Amino acid sequence: MIVGLEKRTRLSLVGVWAVFFFIFSGLFCGFLIAHFFPEQVIRLIYGVSTDAPARAPAEPGVAAEETSTAGESVVAGSGRERDLSESLRLQSAMEAAGPIALAEEVADTPPSFAKRRKPSPPAAAVPPPAVLSAPAGHATSSFLPAAQYPAAEWRKLDAHAGFVDAAVIASTGGKLGNVMPKLTDFIELSGWSGDPALGMRFKDVLFGMCGKIVGHAKIGSPRPDVAKTVHPNLEPSGWRGRLYVAYLPYCPNAAIQVLGAIPGSSTVVPVGDPVPVRLPLAEKRSGNDPPGALVFTPKSVVPAKFISIEVTDTADLRRCGAGECAIVGQIAKGRYQGYIAEEKADGWVLLILADKAGWLSRSQLTWAR
Repeated sequence: MIVGLEKRTRLSLVGVWAVFFFIFSGLFCGFLIAHFFPEQVIRLIYGVSTDAPARAPAEPGVAAEETSTAGESVVAGSGRERDLSESLRLQSAMEAAGPIALAEEVADTPPSFAKRRKPSPPAAAVPPPAVLSAPAGHATSSFLPAAQYPAAEWRKLDAHAGFVDAAVIASTGGKLGNVMPKLTDFIELSGWSGDPALGMRFKDVLFGMCGKIVGHAKIGSPRPDVAKTVHPNLEPSGWRGRLYVAYLPYCPNAAIQVLGAIPGSSTVVPVGDPVPVRLPLAEKRSGNDPPGALVFTPKSVVPAKFISIEVTDTADLRRCGAGECAIVGQIAKGRYQGYIAEEKADGWVLLILADKAGWLSRSQLTWAR
């Protein structure tokens, strides 16, 4: 009797250990699968992929996305436009939180921030200017080779803010990538840059190549086509850069990446796709190389100042600075820590908070200057 009881006890213990081992093995396998195949797990559970963010439903008064035979065009309220706005708010929250909270913010970033689609060029209702003014005070936008620095000094946000309209060799007008320039040639690039979601204006573009920042140009040329088809606040969003070929670094599969600098931030956003470039081997130069452009680094940026802002009454946040613009959110009466990204002469301000952003009337908020 006692022997049978001991045998049953041993069998029970073996069963408990077997169940425990089975559960532990299942959890361990699940952890490995989730760690090495996160996108497949998200697709299995939610039925979506992290390759593209889910499109938000259209808001009242916001136009739907349209396409044309010339290619896709970004219009008010499209899911792609909201991507950068959300990214800017996340970026603002991270920078306001400081380095300690930064890791927590990144860890909590939802999958929709993983990858972004770039905006398409504006519809060709108004052709972009063929020639923009040269960089003020300099014959080139290039930094001298000794002044070039690692692109990793900037934080890069996975979104897109603008478009490269043209990339040509100045001496011949040949399209970059199809023709090899000479060492004494200039590469001319032009386009527009800014936040297509809320119309935040950018002031600077950088040129990256072979892991280095190799040049800088200011933004501010008129782009009525962008104002008409992308965002009304982006009329002065044009830029033009002239890169001196002899100053460019050499690397396999070289390409020039244009980067828009988010105002008040040490963060850059890609402007269009990288432009492939074929560089010549060493050849004779005249010795009359141009002076390098003034170097622009993260230390050149005046950081965004988050201040105490009081909203006097519940207010609608709008996509642009006008009463007829689409509503993108709402803000309750109260006091907030926020960033005044822009203040227009007609009384509208672009307000960025940790969790929302938009335009509202200056009469609806107060802050200490």
